[in-house]
Amino acid sequence: MLKRTDQIYRVEDISFDEQSKFIGKKLKDTELFNKKGITVVALKRANQYIFNPARDEIINAGDSVVIIGEVKQIREIKERIK
Repeated sequence: MLKRTDQIYRVEDISFDEQSKFIGKKLKDTELFNKKGITVVALKRANQYIFNPARDEIINAGDSVVIIGEVKQIREIKERIK
């Protein structure tokens, strides 16, 4: 966790299971790249990390994204990805 006087940032790992509505879609379609306060650090696939993944990277079941962002924005992203 990183703290500024007015904000708290976290590094979070968010998984995409088989039932995620984003399976087969591009990362840019998940709103992760468009959400202010969120930075995608890596895509984890089959125990390997793709650092600074391209926006056009396709999401597979079992993939995870590593993001950094404000706690509030991370909660909102998690709700949308369910």
